[in-house]
Amino acid sequence: MSAVATDQRRKILHHLKALVWCLHQMQTRYDLNLVMYSLDHHEIHPEIRDSNLGDNLAYLIDHLEPEDQTRLSETVRRLPESIGSMDIMDNHFEVGHYLQAKRRFGPVAEGHYGIIASITPQLRGLFYLEDGHIANVPFDPSAVRCIFGTYIV
Repeated sequence: MSAVATDQRRKILHHLKALVWCLHQMQTRYDLNLVMYSLDHHEIHPEIRDSNLGDNLAYLIDHLEPEDQTRLSETVRRLPESIGSMDIMDNHFEVGHYLQAKRRFGPVAEGHYGIIASITPQLRGLFYLEDGHIANVPFDPSAVRCIFGTYIV
């Protein structure tokens, strides 16, 4: 992966992490609806245009293909069903944490990065794929490693 592609992946994952974590923490139907509207219409709703949330969404809308925006909107729709965190075996999983695949599952190849998108108690992640798209997929706890920090390579 080129340095530009690596930087792009890092920035998209950063914005996905911030969006999902913050929306899960707030859990207001109002904010969720404005975000879903923005993603479904591929433009920022006027009520959040001049906000940090609007800036975060603007970046994602500018850098994700329409089908990826739809996947992200579906992820946001599921947030009210999710709990914030869960301990499984020796691992702690929290909505918004970075992940790295330890092996291939679904469309996610070994080494690919993502974020925890929901815990229902099924674990689901938003992963950045090799082709530059995102996928919202369930994963087994043993298939990933959690990254406890704010930086991925």
